[in-house]
Amino acid sequence: MPVSLKRLQARQERVASGLERKVTRVTSKGPKAKGVQSKNLNPYLVGFLLFILVGGALLPHVQRYIMGFFASAEI
Repeated sequence: MPVSLKRLQARQERVASGLERKVTRVTSKGPKAKGVQSKNLNPYLVGFLLFILVGGALLPHVQRYIMGFFASAEI
């Protein structure tokens, strides 16, 4: 086992037994830094965008079907 792993394990044991306090450092490069956190996307916006994408993909097929229907209809 590497030395660093042994040291880490020893430290974890000391933390578990309460001899040492677990220190969590907050640095400017952490996940709490400005501009890094992801904003929750509006589910309605996501649904609308999916609707547009799927509709755009299906449009040619639907269009062909509608055009065929009108072409076959007798005037």
